[in-house]
Order: sequence, then structure tokens, then C-alpha cells
Amino acid sequence: EAGKPNFIWGVEKQRIEKLSWWADIAEKHAVRADGMAWHLNPTRIVSLLRQDESTDCGCNLGKIFSCVRFKGQSATIYGPLYAGSIDLQSYANWHETVATGIVTEEEKNIFIAMSPNEGKIDSLQSYDSEILTAGAMQKTINLYGAGEFPIQVFDFKERQPQLYKELFENCGWSVEGPRTAARIYYKHQSLTKGDNYTGAELKRLLREGFNETAFSRKQKIGSIPLSSILKAITHEKFQEQQVLDFAKRLKNEVMEIKPFGSGFKLKDYLKSPLGKATVLDHHINRPGYVSRDFGAALQRFFDSNPSAAQEPINWGDNHEKYEHSILNDYGNTRRMAIVNGQSVAPIRYQHLKDKL
Repeated sequence: EAGKPNFIWGVEKQRIEKLSWWADIAEKHAVRADGMAWHLNPTRIVSLLRQDESTDCGCNLGKIFSCVRFKGQSATIYGPLYAGSIDLQSYANWHETVATGIVTEEEKNIFIAMSPNEGKIDSLQSYDSEILTAGAMQKTINLYGAGEFPIQVFDFKERQPQLYKELFENCGWSVEGPRTAARIYYKHQSLTKGDNYTGAELKRLLREGFNETAFSRKQKIGSIPLSSILKAITHEKFQEQQVLDFAKRLKNEVMEIKPFGSGFKLKDYLKSPLGKATVLDHHINRPGYVSRDFGAALQRFFDSNPSAAQEPINWGDNHEKYEHSILNDYGNTRRMAIVNGQSVAPIRYQHLKDKL
């Protein structure tokens, strides 16, 4: 009944008191007499230690950026360059990545062969028309703070939210907005007075100190914002993100392209590692030209081989020969970057042929 003591509960409390032994050992073993104890969570301790290691923001990297000169269409530009030292072949987790089916062995060979045409995993620069270019796929931040690198960081944030916070947010970098329109910002207590920089302000900040004098003296210069980006993109999980982006780009974008004038896709025409590497190489450098340039090479092939079936599914035993012929045309005539007045397409295609 309400207000009356619970007899059963009273007996149970007496039984518990007889079984209690903690107070008897408290003084002997220097523990609390009330039975309260402190416990360490080993997983959390390791996490905190790793966080300290990963959030140094590259402060210990020192003066590692070279000052280079870039002659643009309207002006000579000076800016930072870190050429990098980790090529895609040196990615430490290839075995695990292939074993788990993230990429196939063939795709691994394609990416390793193609990536030297772009850059190293830890390459970084800010000397051309874009704000920043980073990584093995040379992803950029464009003049508005958007572009492929902010999207890559956005995807990393979705996959690794805690690491994103440690490697980017805690070091002043943040990505905002929806994925396809993601923009990246940088904030620093003294360098930006606590304001978020992107666009022209960010571009100017990244190039401070990189001028004609530094170039002529071949000085190496330190950079707080660039060092933190370098620290982030060399983390093993961001290296993994770079490999994943190669795989997604090849499978989901490049091989699904229909050459101009054709009702079939590139995956129907290209079966060899060399073919897949050549269109991936082109798509990374000049994505808007792949459909038309491959379509043009395809048309030239059919003009020279009127008896060849228009449908690649009907090429049968001739597929390898036909593909090779089209590639030798397309690989050398693709519209790509111009360096010293010449297209880089032939030398990049020759590199792929040598590797694959």
C-alpha cells in the first residue's frame, strides 16, 4: 500500500550490504570507499592521440614551396609549387583496395600508368589561372572557390566526417554548399583576421611572398594555408579518396560517354587498358572535348574502312585491331593543353603506350 515500507526491498538491501566488500579493501588498496571507479577508454585515448597528430596542420613542414613563374595570356604570374614525392604506384593500400573490389587489378594498372601525366598524390600548386591545383588528378579550385577539388573534399567529408574536421576544419579550411556547387573557404586568426576567404581574396593570400625576387633567388618559402592542405591530402584516407575518384570517374563518367555522332558508349568501343587510359587521360585534362574528338577519330576510321561494321558489338575478332587503329588517331589528335606552342597529346599518349 502507498506510504508503507516495502518489506521485500528492505530484506534485499540487507542482503546487498552483507555481500558488499569494497569498503573493506578501500584503505588497503588506496581506492575510493564509496565504490566509484575511474576507467580509461583505450579506443578514445588512441583517437585523441591520432587527432593531435593529424591536426598539426603541417606546421612542421617549414619552407618547402618553390616559387615558379607562369606566363599566362595576359600577364606573368608567380606562385607556389610543391611537386610532391608520392606517385600513385606508391599508394600503400593498393592490395586492400583491389582485394575489397573497390578497383580491379586492370583499373589499378590504368591509374598507375595514367597518373604521371597529371601529378603525384601530394603535388600542390597555385601559379596558373586557377586558385589551387592538388593531388594525383590535379583537381582545382576555380576563381569562384568552386571546382573539382571542393567536390572531392565534400565527398571526403561525407565519407570521413571526423577526419574532415581534424584535417580541414580545425586547420581553417571548410567546404560549404551542395555537392555540385560546393565552395571552399579558408579562415585564419591573423592571415584573414578571422574572415572566410575564397575567390580572388584566397588566390591572393596563397601567392603572398611568391614574387619575382623569390623566383630569381630560387627561394623556398613556407605557407600556413598550403601546408595544411598538403598535410590533409597526404593522409592515408585522403589518398584513398583520390583512388576512389579515379575509379568513379572512369566507370561512372568517362566510359558512359557517347562519342559525337554515335549511339554507342565508349565502353562499347574500348576494351583494352590502353583505350580506357587514353580517354581517362583526356577527360581529366579536357573533359568537354572527349565526345567530339573521339567521334571525329571514329568517323575518320569508318571513312578509311567502309566495310567495318558501324556497331562495335559486331566487330568480333576484329575488335582489337579496329580499336588500336582508332586509338592511334585519337590519342595523338585529342585537343589537350598547349605547352610551348605544342599539344601535350602525342607525348602523353606515347607514355601510356609505353606503360600499357
